[in-house]
Amino acid sequence: MQSTSTIRCSNCGQPIQARIVSFLDAQQEPALKAQMINQQLNRAQCPACGTVNTVAVPMLYHDGSKEMLIAFVPMELNVGKDQIERIIGDLMKLLPKENFKGYMFNPKRTLTMQGLIEMVLQADGITPEMIAEAKARTVLVQQFVEAADDELDALIMTHDSTIDARFVQTFTSMAQRLAQSGRSDMAQAVMATQQVVLDRSSFGKEVQAQREAQQAMVEVVADELETLGEGATREDFLNLAVQYAEDDMRLQALVGLVRPVFDEEFYALLDGRIVTAIPEDVPALDGLRARLVELTQMIDEQSQMRVGSAVQFLQALMNSQNLDEALQANAGLIDETFMAVLSANVQEAERRGDNASAGRLKHVYERVVAMIQQTMPAEVQFINQLLSSDEATAPALLSEGLQHFGPGLVEVLRTAAEALNEQGRADLSEKLRGLQTLAEHTLNP
Repeated sequence: MQSTSTIRCSNCGQPIQARIVSFLDAQQEPALKAQMINQQLNRAQCPACGTVNTVAVPMLYHDGSKEMLIAFVPMELNVGKDQIERIIGDLMKLLPKENFKGYMFNPKRTLTMQGLIEMVLQADGITPEMIAEAKARTVLVQQFVEAADDELDALIMTHDSTIDARFVQTFTSMAQRLAQSGRSDMAQAVMATQQVVLDRSSFGKEVQAQREAQQAMVEVVADELETLGEGATREDFLNLAVQYAEDDMRLQALVGLVRPVFDEEFYALLDGRIVTAIPEDVPALDGLRARLVELTQMIDEQSQMRVGSAVQFLQALMNSQNLDEALQANAGLIDETFMAVLSANVQEAERRGDNASAGRLKHVYERVVAMIQQTMPAEVQFINQLLSSDEATAPALLSEGLQHFGPGLVEVLRTAAEALNEQGRADLSEKLRGLQTLAEHTLNP
């Protein structure tokens, strides 16, 4: 549950609009849980001086899957025991009345955000020892970031055996926190160091080799999917999955390419096949089902994490003093997920009638699009110009493009038209195909 409150900057006294979370349901809002764990919740950056202010407010944390309810009353509020109980009583009113269970009558208590985070992490199976290891990784990553160029190679060689996925992820988490606090310059330095580590460490080289192998397999599976045609049924995909059962990399590629196919209808078909299979085939089909469920859950979790990261990045941009600088420093975070989150936030702000937020979000969108267009190849920028032109001006613009780019523009038009058609933008695809035909006639009267 979020609300907006006006606070004063602890540094300059400037009034700030801060988003406040007083009730967090981990199952309903996993992105907010991620923000809390990264200590980014209930914080607001001052637009005047850039100071990041932490707002000390009581909060109720709930995770029904673990039957966990925690009341956090910050010790900074300096209130007595009786008042703490009254605050917790008020927080309890935020719980949904339906499905009220016994554990909800007696929430756990904590006076610090760090205490709340550690309780949540331990419930997730993260032990104090694991937390200590994470802190040690963060310290080591900081050493890498601060090292001079000639020292960095020596650090990578010394710690090569300890560089793994968690170590590399620590760079990303650190960069995100820096970006959110307005230190886009430092965030960029952290990501640059991460890339050096990936380029020069044994782990990074293994990851690159795996990515290349996976990409090659994705292309193979994509070609096989294309042979199924647009009329492919769940039965066709099931046959393909059975065919790939002994090749896990191919199976991963299949699930990644057509994740929506693996729905209730698909699993009903698979269950039916298991029931009618001869006994000797049942174990293999059971194993295939279990692996498909595992792969789809993994993809869905990764998607949730991407959404959570996109939400955090968008919040950082909204609070940034220099939007263009923040975008340039974190260009690698701008992808389809981020654009979808940005568009959804624009629509939600407009639905609520929050014109100030909608205006700021639209400004972010415009700057993102401008940055993307600046980095596009000249031919792609020209295609966007064509798509924005009307019927009267498009032919003249196309003629100028042919003079500038030459006959190769025809192939660019064809490729762009196909891509738009695959994205479901038949109107734009048809416009480009018409211009492609006109270009061909112009070149070959």
